[in-house]
Amino acid sequence: METAKQHRATSLLFLHLAVLLFGLSGLLGKLIPASALTVTFGRSALAALTLALVIRGKQGRWALSGLGGVWPVTLAGLLLAVHWVTFFLAVKESTIAIGLLAFSTFPMFVTLLEPCFVGGRWQRRDLGVALRVTVGLILVVPEYRFGSHLFRGACWGVVSALTFALLSLWNQRQVHRAGALALACGQNAVAAVLLLPFVAAERVVLSPWEWAGLGFLGIVCTAVAHAAFIRSLAGVRAHVAGVVTALEPVYGIVFAAVLLGEIPSPRTIGGGLIILSVAVGVSRKSGSRISK
Repeated sequence: METAKQHRATSLLFLHLAVLLFGLSGLLGKLIPASALTVTFGRSALAALTLALVIRGKQGRWALSGLGGVWPVTLAGLLLAVHWVTFFLAVKESTIAIGLLAFSTFPMFVTLLEPCFVGGRWQRRDLGVALRVTVGLILVVPEYRFGSHLFRGACWGVVSALTFALLSLWNQRQVHRAGALALACGQNAVAAVLLLPFVAAERVVLSPWEWAGLGFLGIVCTAVAHAAFIRSLAGVRAHVAGVVTALEPVYGIVFAAVLLGEIPSPRTIGGGLIILSVAVGVSRKSGSRISK
């Protein structure tokens, strides 16, 4: 029988595995030579199918009831689709480091938007969070011309962060009705359906290797990563999960440096450290949220 210490160690291993796979998704999205729409469609469709099979295997039925009706899951699927499309646009337009660090501003948006969802008022420390993240983002972006692909990528990353914050807050209201896996499955399925007409219009032809990349992205980096993340929460405290999740851009930047030779500048690293320090602080205070 597994001891409590072994259980915590196993859970922490699952957590780091999940975050590592989340961090790898940006690299795969950049490497696959298809549009952000196509990459997102492939990821969401394969993830939905895999998660449905996981749910079927665990519970003996599809168990997708309790998602709150058509409109809540449709809204969540739309937010997920926009979040992933803009995330892949960010890493394709700029660098992995800039795209991931711009996305890492999402805890600031969660902090600023949370009173609108759960009530309450903004506090002085919320303004401090926003100011520190803004300073970090200013340092991350090396130039501020709309004609610059680096600036456009950072802008897409911020839009991705905003939509992910909205999705996280929306899921907080829905997760008590259905399990996290069921929510992820339903939202991925809706995202795939919404993107299908746009992808069909592109008439993209992918090579076998590109299909393999999409398969790894959708099945391993999304479905398996979500399952590992949720499994980890059984043995680690919420604030620990939140802090480890903040390492996602670190893993992604390391992958990009080793495999693509993308070395961020000292200025980008400095701005990233500011953003990540805020993300860690907010995560420790508010607990973990399901990642990408």
